[in-house]
Amino acid sequence: MNLKASEMGEKERAGLGTGAFYWELIRDGVLSDDIINNIKRRVGAAADARMAGIDVPVFGCFGSGNHGITLFITMGMMGRHLKVDREQLARALAVSLLVVGIIKTRTGILTPHCGCSVAAGTDAAAGIVYMLGGSSSQIRNAVHLMMANLTGMIYDGAKYGCSLKMVTAAGTAVESAYLAIKGADVPGNNGVVGYTLEKSMDNLRVITEKGMGNVDMAVLNILLDV
Repeated sequence: MNLKASEMGEKERAGLGTGAFYWELIRDGVLSDDIINNIKRRVGAAADARMAGIDVPVFGCFGSGNHGITLFITMGMMGRHLKVDREQLARALAVSLLVVGIIKTRTGILTPHCGCSVAAGTDAAAGIVYMLGGSSSQIRNAVHLMMANLTGMIYDGAKYGCSLKMVTAAGTAVESAYLAIKGADVPGNNGVVGYTLEKSMDNLRVITEKGMGNVDMAVLNILLDV
């Protein structure tokens, strides 16, 4: 369903045309024709379609269509790329949805930060590690890598520019998964990343509730030109 939305967004050059522009960059050899850039292209095009208001359904995640685009296109395309069977893909999706559930218990459904990055992208990274045969500690490491990278990305309304953030989240998710498989991790007590996954999630709650408590009002002031 979400890939069909992507095809429509690219064909119509909807919204910012992010997906179409990525296709041109790949076609022209500016970007390599690899799985990461093609995931970014597809995620961007689906976001273009949705944010432009094209009448096309998308499969959401935790109440958000853009979360669903980011998570399911990234996971689905990686599953095809890795040639995993349906059971392994289903289990990977279960892992990713459990992680997004953990994050949402700390941040709530509507957040001042970009949930497509902090939640959906992070969950995709976790699920990809599972598809790659990674361990639970490597899944945790992928979550930490995403947290250290994208936690500061703010949510400033549903609009054309969401496609850019979703593209960043999707690409970084794949990169973080492979980095975690290679052994990369963020040291404990490093910024918002704690010594354990539970502590990192608690830190995310503090950042969301206390550190970013005024972001929503600031964004509203900008949108309303107050």
